[in-house]
Amino acid sequence: AASPKSLRRGELVEALAGSNMLMRSVQRISEVKTGPFQEHSPLLCDLAAKVKSWKDLYRGLLKMYEGEVLLKFPVAQHFLFGPLFPHTWELSAAEIEALDHPENPSGAADGMVTKSPFAMAAARAPTSGDPLATYFGITRR
Repeated sequence: AASPKSLRRGELVEALAGSNMLMRSVQRISEVKTGPFQEHSPLLCDLAAKVKSWKDLYRGLLKMYEGEVLLKFPVAQHFLFGPLFPHTWELSAAEIEALDHPENPSGAADGMVTKSPFAMAAARAPTSGDPLATYFGITRR
């Protein structure tokens, strides 16, 4: 039976790519990237070597997706409005003045400091720099 170690075996990846989405993804990486697998995809290589079961791999990948995608706070700067996203509102002179010179931007009482949405999202996100340790509970060699 195939195990996570199978990610490093090219012939097994080819055989399972039609029925397994992870194997198809690894196959696609191998088609696009050149050189040894461990050099261009070290995280996948380490996962294949250290994660014992598909259940652990699945759980870790879900945690990684949550931490690296879902908990991030997207920021759109310099957004261009046009036919797809038209500008359909008008601001009064008082609203423009309030935006240009905010007296209390957070809405908090005088002297109180509140965290921005960016700080709150960062606090929820994992702090370790190594995804293997953060999401899978394993360390690199």
